[in-house]
Amino acid sequence: MTTYIMDDPISMDDNSKVPKKRPFVVICPGGGYEFVSAREGEPIATAFNTAGINAAVVTYHLKSKFPTALKDLSDAVCVVRENAEKWNVDENKVVVCGFSAGGHLAGSLGVFWNSESGIKREDKKNKPNGMILSYPVITSGEKAHRGSIENISQGDLTLEEHVSLEKNVNNDTPPAFIWHR
Repeated sequence: MTTYIMDDPISMDDNSKVPKKRPFVVICPGGGYEFVSAREGEPIATAFNTAGINAAVVTYHLKSKFPTALKDLSDAVCVVRENAEKWNVDENKVVVCGFSAGGHLAGSLGVFWNSESGIKREDKKNKPNGMILSYPVITSGEKAHRGSIENISQGDLTLEEHVSLEKNVNNDTPPAFIWHR
């Protein structure tokens, strides 16, 4: 994980010199779970910084069976929360953002953070407060991005069905902003 943390955490709203707690966005670039798109990493993180939001870009496992990449993202969100005081992070505003297959990964954390998919934590530090899903891979069905689904299912048809995110949304799923181009 590469972090993009604002250098000046001091609130400019007053003269108290109290560190300003900032939102944090954990970014998952796309690439079909085969490669990581450079244009969906650092440029996105610096754009969030420009808006006053701390960010990180997650380097997750590629061509690995589910839930390997999901564990990487879950761990990254936990690292953000574990460093919240040091990094001046508002722990109630930790959001995951993903593009294409990275959108699938971010959405997977949103729906599986509290499941028995190997990432459940009693302290719930891996639960995102929200999701930004940018032209995400959502389904493993008829409209699936086959390359992404095949790279994380590794030919396991039961697993392929399991990672179809639209079938896993529940009351514990954080709010999502979903967009496509």
